[in-house]
Amino acid sequence: MDCKSNKEHEKKLPLGQVGEDVDNTSTSSATTDNKNFLEQRKNENSKPSQIQVVPLNQYNFQRFVVEKGYIQLITKDGLVPIVKEFDVLCSIRNLDDDTISIKIGIDSFGKYKEIIIPFQHFTKARFPKYVTKYGSDITEINAESVIQYIMQEKDKIHQEFCHKGVGFSTYEDCNIFKHYDAINFPYKSQYEGHFDLTPTGTLNNYLQMVRNEVLGNDLLELILVLGFSAPIFALLSTEVLIVHLYGDSSKGKTTSIRLGVSPFIKPAIDNDGGIITWNGTENALIEILNNNHGIPLAFDEGSMHTGNLTRQIYKIASGTGRRRLNQDGTLKETGYWKNVIFSTAEHSLLEKANNNTGLKVRVIEIGNRYFTSSAENAEAIEKTVLNNYALAGQIFVEKLMKTEDKLESNLAT
Repeated sequence: MDCKSNKEHEKKLPLGQVGEDVDNTSTSSATTDNKNFLEQRKNENSKPSQIQVVPLNQYNFQRFVVEKGYIQLITKDGLVPIVKEFDVLCSIRNLDDDTISIKIGIDSFGKYKEIIIPFQHFTKARFPKYVTKYGSDITEINAESVIQYIMQEKDKIHQEFCHKGVGFSTYEDCNIFKHYDAINFPYKSQYEGHFDLTPTGTLNNYLQMVRNEVLGNDLLELILVLGFSAPIFALLSTEVLIVHLYGDSSKGKTTSIRLGVSPFIKPAIDNDGGIITWNGTENALIEILNNNHGIPLAFDEGSMHTGNLTRQIYKIASGTGRRRLNQDGTLKETGYWKNVIFSTAEHSLLEKANNNTGLKVRVIEIGNRYFTSSAENAEAIEKTVLNNYALAGQIFVEKLMKTEDKLESNLAT
């Protein structure tokens, strides 16, 4: 279903993310004319990020006012100061789970601080924990009145969207693809996860590198195609495909996986990059994969893995996280992933794995080959993809979603 043609969204109030403190960059100004929104939806690059809400209560029944730098309670005896003035900036809806948060701005000892607080934590015990560490005078004593003030103001503020999960998803019967923004969604949705999905550099630089350094090299062409196949795999399959490159060092394995993930994500081995070392706990590696439905990732240097590699490979190939409990004893929602995962090591995964029959249908191995043609070839690829990434993948997905029905129909026949 095309979200841009869904008339229901003309009445929706866009929102954004659950998190901690965020940048105090202001959002774009609100547009109130529905006709303007319809025009904007025709162009993904000019999607509105917010709309202004017409107040429901028309301010007729206010219990609080802002006077002399304080939020004050209106009583029959006059105004009673509750807390230092702060801003109620916007509401935020998370596309992953439809939960709501509120963004507020406070004075943190002379520095303006924006903080996002999940609506579920609007209690006098939990709310102050988000703000007291920044020097706010909101405590358990006045938190109830502060929450009542925010509830009074919430009808006057604009609303935004955000997401932490990536790849294909359904929101209100609309098929969308969550990346840096949400493709095929009528409003802007800010990505709030830990990966760097920000389109960086230029598409022309990237395509020039592909023409000069990749085309004509069968292995590099295959790696790039497999990277682009991640959203197709997520769209049409319930499985995970592992592509493992092995052999001695200095044969271009790491350069190849950088190339494979670069259309969608920063191809770096660091905290926000799409290349992760195998040297991590099982839970940490699984958490990285959770809620990824179409963006390729890579695990580098499997030789560093010191645990049970067989169990780890099976777990990754299963596409399903562990069942865990919340603090109240209820089951947490299990994480899932469907994508293409690259891997490198000096050895074969299948040879190292015990009882590997089940893995043979999920693992493609390419071993003991030179993936790049020369040191200059590898350097040119790495230099380009580290400065030009997360560009081509979005364009590919936009084209893919336009032909999604035809693709599924062809495969069915």
